[in-house]
Amino acid sequence: MVGGKSFGVAEALLERHVPFAFVSASRPSDVPESLRQAAFIAKPFEERTLLQSVGDIAPRPLPCH
Repeated sequence: MVGGKSFGVAEALLERHVPFAFVSASRPSDVPESLRQAAFIAKPFEERTLLQSVGDIAPRPLPCH
């Protein structure tokens, strides 16, 4: 998001049980208390950090039968 905070979007995702992560140059303590259970990736970040975080929060695939 350019020029603003994404807290409203994050709240909507949380209500819908959609996994997400904050990617920010801010501090994790800047995130409202109600959203702090979300993953937080600090900028600058390495690609492997981002991929690991996505892997941690993504829903597990269903087994194919």
